Amino acid sequence: MSSTIWRGRELLGSQMPRVWSAPSAATSAGPEAVKLGELAGLDPMPWQRFFCQHALGQQVDAARWRWAAFEVLLLVSRQNGKGTDIEIVELYVLFSLGLNVYHTAQLMETSRKASKRLLLLIERTPQLRRRVRDIQKTADKVHIELTSGAFITFMARSTRAGRGFDDADVLVFDEAMFLEPRMTEAVIPAMSTRPTPLVIYASSAGLADSALLRALRKRLLAKDPTIAGFDWSVDPDALKDPAFDPLALEVVAQANPSLGGLITMEYVRGEFAAMTSTGSLQGFYRERLGIFDADPAEAKRVIPAAAWADRAGAAGAPDGPVAFGVAAAWPDAESAAIAVAGRLGGELVVQVIEHHAGTSWVLPRLRELVDRHDAPVVIDPGGPAGHLVADIADEDLEPGQDEIEVLTPTMRQVGYASKDLLAAVDGDLPSLRHFDQPELNAAVAGAARRTLGDLWTWQRRGDADISPLEAVTLAAWGAGQLAPPPPPPRSLGGSTTDRSSDLNLIGF
Repeated sequence: MSSTIWRGRELLGSQMPRVWSAPSAATSAGPEAVKLGELAGLDPMPWQRFFCQHALGQQVDAARWRWAAFEVLLLVSRQNGKGTDIEIVELYVLFSLGLNVYHTAQLMETSRKASKRLLLLIERTPQLRRRVRDIQKTADKVHIELTSGAFITFMARSTRAGRGFDDADVLVFDEAMFLEPRMTEAVIPAMSTRPTPLVIYASSAGLADSALLRALRKRLLAKDPTIAGFDWSVDPDALKDPAFDPLALEVVAQANPSLGGLITMEYVRGEFAAMTSTGSLQGFYRERLGIFDADPAEAKRVIPAAAWADRAGAAGAPDGPVAFGVAAAWPDAESAAIAVAGRLGGELVVQVIEHHAGTSWVLPRLRELVDRHDAPVVIDPGGPAGHLVADIADEDLEPGQDEIEVLTPTMRQVGYASKDLLAAVDGDLPSLRHFDQPELNAAVAGAARRTLGDLWTWQRRGDADISPLEAVTLAAWGAGQLAPPPPPPRSLGGSTTDRSSDLNLIGF
């Protein structure tokens, strides 16, 4: 681990975030912002300079500039100095660019503390202090106005106040783990007429209900070009390693860039003992290692999102026999889905062929598919699509047409089909491939378990239409019922009438 000396101390923390992304930029205001911060008495660490460099990227088009990223996300563990990053940005946009800033936090007390820190920096810097026209402090806000007319207002968050932010150039959402979508719904549209809007979210790792922060982090992981994001954290997958040591120096360093400067390993060890003694191991993971609490929506999922994403990328149609599956939405078959499954090499390939409203279209489409592929159709007779079994049996056949072969699994077979599909996605030897279809992805995300005796299957009684997943499950089960092709003949050697050599080869 390379060392960096800061204020005479050796920084042990990682100065580079484990995860980060920023859109390309022609230039950056970061160096100028850092210089102004240093003038005000700040001494940013390398990781804070890195953040400013990439968070404040700029593009210039026809003599007009704009921020390269409309939104900036900063995720770093508690007491590492994210406030310094915010102060550098606020001083720069306020004094150098003359932009209006709103700094919000979940509680007014938190915003008031932030205002005191910024005022201290201003008051001890004559070049800044003489440009302040007015300071107003009330119970619900602190307002600092400059002689240029630019201002910064510190306040607690509320949706009612957010609708009045039409003069905001820069929004700072501190404590973003508590930020609710309805707040951004009220605030961000109000900035639509500002020429250089910028939204900054600063937070430690998210809580179970930090839905908006979790969504921002997903955009960071996807490298969304409208957001610059920086995440100092431990990889959650590291927890799966039996040898994982939460107090290993390299582990703590990854989530705490200011380790050795503001935080000591001695304190972290004491913090760990105090928190785990009261059963707060997850709290330690969240607050010190930057690992988000489990997503409640993900916890309810039967098929993990990561496992499902890993099984995307089907490369072609099955190269052998296939089966079709049909399912309908609960409770009244408002929509239905047809899926197909078959083998391609050693993998099970599945695809949703059709997913439409109603069921009147299903039989004509099945007839077309079966005539072309001579494949069986699987329908759960106890499900919302069960009535189609009788419809198929009553079908008026044209001369030369064969009846559609319908497989109707028992309740236990339906349970085994669901279990086998899950194993094909998230088992020890996953074998399923899919085509990353939105309707199937949505069904997988919304599917829960329904108990079937000592087995289970997909829970239909939810908000999501899981018929695409159910159709795939049935098709996969049907594909498993198809007789495998006979093995090629092999020569066993010896006389065709001498069976002793055969018996020897098979172990008798």
